[in-house]
Amino acid sequence: MDNGHAGTDVSQVSVNIEFIADLEAYLRKRTRRDPEFAALVSSIGRWLTRLVAEAAVEPTEGSANGADADGLAAPPAEAVATHTPDAAPTPVETVPPEKLRALLDGFGSGKVSPQVRPPVAPAKAVAAAARRTVAELEVYARRLELKADACAWAVRRYDADAAGEGFAPAKAEYDALRARADTMQPCYLWMIHKDTLFIARDDWERLEACYRACAEALRCIVDYPEEYERSADLLRLLGEAQSAIRAAMSACGAHPVWNDLDQQFVFDWCRDEGARRQVFNEFLALNRLADPSLHAGLRARIANARREIADARETRRKRRRGLNTIRYHIGQLRDDAEHAAHHWQRIAEGAAEVLASGAAPSDTELVSALAPVADDLPAEFVEHDGLRAVLRHVDDQLAAADRQDGEAAAERREPTPEILRVREALRGTTVVLIGGNPRRHAAETIEREFELAKLDWLDSREHASIAPFESSIARRETRLVIVMIRWSSHSFEEVQEMCERYGKVYVRLPGGYNPAQIAHQILEQASAQLGLGSR
Repeated sequence: MDNGHAGTDVSQVSVNIEFIADLEAYLRKRTRRDPEFAALVSSIGRWLTRLVAEAAVEPTEGSANGADADGLAAPPAEAVATHTPDAAPTPVETVPPEKLRALLDGFGSGKVSPQVRPPVAPAKAVAAAARRTVAELEVYARRLELKADACAWAVRRYDADAAGEGFAPAKAEYDALRARADTMQPCYLWMIHKDTLFIARDDWERLEACYRACAEALRCIVDYPEEYERSADLLRLLGEAQSAIRAAMSACGAHPVWNDLDQQFVFDWCRDEGARRQVFNEFLALNRLADPSLHAGLRARIANARREIADARETRRKRRRGLNTIRYHIGQLRDDAEHAAHHWQRIAEGAAEVLASGAAPSDTELVSALAPVADDLPAEFVEHDGLRAVLRHVDDQLAAADRQDGEAAAERREPTPEILRVREALRGTTVVLIGGNPRRHAAETIEREFELAKLDWLDSREHASIAPFESSIARRETRLVIVMIRWSSHSFEEVQEMCERYGKVYVRLPGGYNPAQIAHQILEQASAQLGLGSR
């Protein structure tokens, strides 16, 4: 069809469209980071606008009835600005011919600016350029997803042509693809061009997978920007994905007929980010393009990276929620003693959630969160799964702090009636405490509250022999033996037999070892043996 342009070559129009798209992309990028170049382009634009306006007012030679030499209708008279003799001409900034010539001659050579500047080191160039934020990558992910859909459409168009059905079955989806592209311009869908019929069906499927891989890598970066900054894996995967697109286009002959500007942008991003973060990516060299036939493995690695990031984020969320629960309810224990049982239950649940998130029993934050109430733990708290191991580390931390001699003095509390009763029975005697990690300040508190002559605190480890305890238990001055069962193994049950053999009172301590809890357990288990009557 002529369309008023005799002799116009359709392929030349396609090339011109590509040239215009390339020019637009170049100008956008260059003007953002080069104010002098931006001013020059703006000046040229105003000059070209002036030329067009003057051409519209003065008909060209050979035109007739308001049509120009190319057969295009001139604009209506009312749309053309008229000039009266009295009107002052609008000042227009002119461009010196030498600068215009330098701009036009230098386009594409890397020396567009007429001003000669010293070369800039790559790292400094990246720092000087305006870096796009990760959030801005989202539109490129959408474009690449659209291009993957366009490749899938090309497969169906290929099948329709092979079946002799022509273009009609593909027309509706073709229009839908163009409509979607209009919402995210500039977005050139080279895949739906009629001149792509030479590309084979397998090539289209490979191209679709490569575009989807690149879109999925971008989506992962957009969805998890913090993880992207912490690890170079996503940047490397993105570099491989964009390289696979370029390799797939070259393999099927689409490149260099068409250049994909979105792939080029992703390449630029990977190059600049690699320089900023000092990350080497082997797939940013033309002589080391990724193999597009390996797209399934690439997409699997991207999916696995997303899954691992999501799992790690969920783990951190659960851990943080558990720690917040512990800290909140420990605070409530001071202000809401009436509901202490509920708060202890929630503390136990919080600790269990932290452990379920994958945290080790020695997790520093978990141990530190429980340390303030370690001596007040009720017996039932220890029965929760995994907490016994945590409490051992809590004791180790408290003992280490105790050994530094910098621990603040323990808060003095009024002795409870149970402490006063037990004090009468134990005053001036020796008590053996087995289990946990000996703490000097805690030992001094117990000695003071019960007015003991000595608290003989013996260290223990699970499954250790009880033989080293016998000498302390057998001493004449020992009145009472307390075993902290939250660390005891089955072998410690033999301690009770040893106490019976030497005539010592035996008490099991299931919870914390503040004086109030110790007194409560003594009265519960051995009040008669100590001559304190029945509970």
